[in-house]
Amino acid sequence: MSNDLYTYLKDHGEDPILDTSGFTNSYVYDSYKNLAYEHLKSANEPEALVRSHDHEFEFVYINNQEINAFAFIYEKTDVIGLNIGTVHQLETYFANALNTGIFEWVIEKKQREILLYLLMSMAVEFIILHELGHLYHGHLEFDSCSRPFRKMIDRNLNYEEHLESRTLEMDADAYATSRSFGKFLSFDLNQNPPIIRSANDLLRFWIFATNSFFYLFEEEAADFQNIHQENYYPRALRQAVNIDISTIVVKQNKPEFAECYEEIFREMFPLCEKVYKEVGTHNPSLNRFEEILSLADRRRIEYMEEVNLYYREVLYNKLLKHARNKLYKKL
Repeated sequence: MSNDLYTYLKDHGEDPILDTSGFTNSYVYDSYKNLAYEHLKSANEPEALVRSHDHEFEFVYINNQEINAFAFIYEKTDVIGLNIGTVHQLETYFANALNTGIFEWVIEKKQREILLYLLMSMAVEFIILHELGHLYHGHLEFDSCSRPFRKMIDRNLNYEEHLESRTLEMDADAYATSRSFGKFLSFDLNQNPPIIRSANDLLRFWIFATNSFFYLFEEEAADFQNIHQENYYPRALRQAVNIDISTIVVKQNKPEFAECYEEIFREMFPLCEKVYKEVGTHNPSLNRFEEILSLADRRRIEYMEEVNLYYREVLYNKLLKHARNKLYKKL
């Protein structure tokens, strides 16, 4: 199948599939690939499925040094493609971040190596789950999207198309949050080295890992002169809405962690900002924390309300015809 996919992607102007089996650290790439198949198995469990399907699945690395991933359906095969640059850039960033002593109890070199792998796994897992959300919540069938699903927000779309695209991205983020959050809560703390003192540390690592991706993915500060335009949706605003949605998901699925989650988020987010300014290579002057706080105004609330309303009143019923996993009643 990979040869067919290779030809298909080339014919559609995409970068080629990369064979990582010859890499000296191929086991690392295999472990991330295994994460995809692990969550695929979970998504296909009888209690998770609301609609059966006969699709195969393939996870591939793409020979592109930019941070990105995508999902699409090729004939009867679900495909998730992860740019090799996503792994490279995240690994460099997290290694540099740990060298700043961000987690002061993680001192020894071996501990930092273990934590580096944990942060990488959390970040890559979230990205994979986001793409799996596009597949298993029926976004691709609904969108009639046969080519790679890279539908980040396009300001040239009309308002409803823009709102639909935004809501699909938020739904995929919610899918990723609920599943990755649930996984780390089942972690056996007794089987891990002293980098994890309690479940709160796992939460700190998860927040840092998942939100670092948004920093690296964004190179420009929000343009506040355009913030009130209907179709202006900078990734800083997407991150702000994602924070709101992740909080809702945690409250709904793990209410006992809700207060702890918000408290640790307030602790970790300024730390994410501080580290990004120290070791970020894209735009370390970007003051994202202040941006997010400034977006916590009427417009951010409006965006959240628009996404919720559109999901409940329009998109939910459309996705029901295609979703394989149970949809959220409310984002």
